[in-house]
Amino acid sequence: MQDIDYVFHVAAMKHVPSCEYNPFEAVQTNIIGTQNVIQSSLNTGVKKTIFTSTDKAIAPINTYGASKLMAERLIAAAQNQTGSKETTFAAVRFGNVMGSRGSVIPLFKWQIENKREITVTNLSMSRFMMSLQQATDLTIEAMKRSQGGEIFVLKMPVVLLKDLVDVLVPKVSLKLGISQNEISIKEIGLRPGEKMFEELMTEEESQHAYEFNDMFMIRNMFIKDFKEYEGATLAQQKSYSSEIQKPMTKSELHTLLDCQNLI
Repeated sequence: MQDIDYVFHVAAMKHVPSCEYNPFEAVQTNIIGTQNVIQSSLNTGVKKTIFTSTDKAIAPINTYGASKLMAERLIAAAQNQTGSKETTFAAVRFGNVMGSRGSVIPLFKWQIENKREITVTNLSMSRFMMSLQQATDLTIEAMKRSQGGEIFVLKMPVVLLKDLVDVLVPKVSLKLGISQNEISIKEIGLRPGEKMFEELMTEEESQHAYEFNDMFMIRNMFIKDFKEYEGATLAQQKSYSSEIQKPMTKSELHTLLDCQNLI
């Protein structure tokens, strides 16, 4: 990191079952690895370091989420321990990035083409979804706006897994020239450590959060001398959960997939 001004820390062990099976590997990568990035940033005089977290860090029930929550805490605490160093630390929380490695969309497309069967953990499951461009924009905005120790959360749409399947099957089948009647859907149950719903901000966090047009910002409570954030208002005190947020309609989901060229 010598002579580097800005650092985006996106490395992680993020496969939920793998973290359950190898918890200490998750600790070494997601927790100790983050502390290594923090220390290197301070040692080399980096101006800003932005850490990428996840919705699974909220009320975690799995090793991956717990390790990312601990990494968030390390980033926030680092801002209180900079001393004479001028490095600024902040975090962003992502939902599921559509089309990324590990996303269900490429998996479903492959299963339709090669197996004529989609395996779904639970059709009632819901997830926060964001595009790769949204993920990039959020990270850049966090870099611009951060004053120290904040967590930035994009306002992102909720997608029901059943709706995603209902939209994907006919679209992918048509593109591949396959009859959608050939495609079967098989529910296989939740994987180890997996949730039915995800949460991006707790009600407790919302009590010291600010709201922008397209994102929330959770302030570091240990830092008192914040300047005003341009365009920010106090957030409503409520949980931001995929269980209670209104999901996208199938029509909106059609449009989103087309706009992102994901089929």
